[in-house]
Amino acid sequence: MLTKIAFTLAIAALAYLVIRSRSRAVDAGQAPKAQPTRAHFISSRLVAYLFLAVAMATGSAVFLMEWFDDRRVITIRVINSGTGEAAVYQAYKGKIYGRRFETLDGRVVTVADVDRVEIEED
Repeated sequence: MLTKIAFTLAIAALAYLVIRSRSRAVDAGQAPKAQPTRAHFISSRLVAYLFLAVAMATGSAVFLMEWFDDRRVITIRVINSGTGEAAVYQAYKGKIYGRRFETLDGRVVTVADVDRVEIEED
């Protein structure tokens, strides 16, 4: 999350610097530089499309990695602190919400505060 914010701020700062340098050139009365021929530069449209493609590929990769991570099967052992009895459940990692989880067969289990919970990743 922090890298997303830092990346966005870096892009905004770069855009600000480019706009400020262009406005200073116009304010100083300098003649604008001659545009190079097409063979000597990459168009801004191509750069924008490349940036968009990289951003979409990165977002898709992060989404897929999180989706695959949430689909991992986790073994959960709930131990009753009073009797010492243990119950073993299996659930997808994405279906665990603190002390509540949904098992592979669809049961929703809410664990009491006095019970001990052990989570084992397979």
